[in-house]
Amino acid sequence: MGDTAWAVAASLLWLAASCYWLRPLWRRDQPTGEYQILVVWASQTGQAQRLANQALHALQAAGHAAAGLPLGQVTPAQLLACRQLWLVASTYGDGQAPDSAQTFEHRLMPQAPVLPELSFALLGLGDSQYPHFCAFAKRLESWLRDRGAQPLQDSIYLDNQDPDGLVRWRASLAQHTGLHALPEADEQPWQPATLLSRSALNPGSPGLTAYHLSLQADALGPWQAGDLLELQHADQRRLYSIANLGAGKQVELLVRHVMKEDGSQGLMSGWLCQQAAPGEQIEARVHHNPSFALPDSPAPSILIGSGTGLAGLRALLQEQLQRGQPSWLLFGERSPEHDRWLASELDQLTPQQVLLQRCFSRDNSSADTPRYVQELLREQPERLQEWVSRGASIRVCGSMATGQAVDSILQGLLGAATIKQMAADGRYRRDIY
Repeated sequence: MGDTAWAVAASLLWLAASCYWLRPLWRRDQPTGEYQILVVWASQTGQAQRLANQALHALQAAGHAAAGLPLGQVTPAQLLACRQLWLVASTYGDGQAPDSAQTFEHRLMPQAPVLPELSFALLGLGDSQYPHFCAFAKRLESWLRDRGAQPLQDSIYLDNQDPDGLVRWRASLAQHTGLHALPEADEQPWQPATLLSRSALNPGSPGLTAYHLSLQADALGPWQAGDLLELQHADQRRLYSIANLGAGKQVELLVRHVMKEDGSQGLMSGWLCQQAAPGEQIEARVHHNPSFALPDSPAPSILIGSGTGLAGLRALLQEQLQRGQPSWLLFGERSPEHDRWLASELDQLTPQQVLLQRCFSRDNSSADTPRYVQELLREQPERLQEWVSRGASIRVCGSMATGQAVDSILQGLLGAATIKQMAADGRYRRDIY
């Protein structure tokens, strides 16, 4: 074959390869052996995953060959092969997708595969106290309908674990599976927890008083860093980040005593921080939250938080110390005189164990002193990039305002594409409220 023929052949091969790789992503792989029934979840704190697992167990108990996986791992080929989709989706922050699902929304949803043979049932989880109630779940429903998918039933948008909505969801499962008695929910059973001790973290602070609580819970079962503790008292339920590893029977919390504008106190925080005496009991159970756990592979971690967000970060820090991996902890509160939370514990750690940086919003010592954790980050772009280049994961825990401000700074310093990829890889996670 002459040089010209070789050149023509090479050009044709290049053109064929280009056409293949430039095809829309959802056409790239033909479905081969994918499940026709999928149960999919988009979860930030683990609740959507728990409800999806319940649906998966019900479908499998009815004899259906169903598979379950997080939304961020769903491929276009799986959607094209699927005939029935059960979807449980949380909305997070300011109407956003959970961190693990943002890649699906930003990369795959715009590919717009046509799904005329797909039927779906959707359960959205949200809180109507926020302005964009179930916004991500509603975007998913609109997207599915636009692609030609047909609803199995009216979508259910659950307001803060509304029991009536859960009853309707389970009723729809019973109807479509033909099971008169669904498998029991996989929630952990309630266990007694006894208040052991309570100490103020920030006496004299201009902010509301926060407390370090220790509870004895012999039957609670194991937990890992990132998990949550649900407490039930006087018909009130609240979730709190667990502030220690689950090696023993004592579980620790950091709880702020909530005082409302009308002078009343938060029902749960009032009982925990003021009314309960040591020795009194409360019902408790662990909510596993694998999304916020550290990646399996050992690597440095960047832990960013404010206020009681230190609880979840403290458990992650303890795990990093056990692994022998370094952490960079950035923590913000109000007063430099009164808000050095857990100082006796944190200040004894060496710089090789933890790079500890605090900032205070009421610090008047210098106009140039960073007041918020996002300002600490903004002043150290080289250090941030160096830690990330070493494989560091980022965990953010605290108020929604803090989480959004930190996210904006991270995207500015590292790039939006890097942050999205880190979220898809499990290296960037937030627990904000």
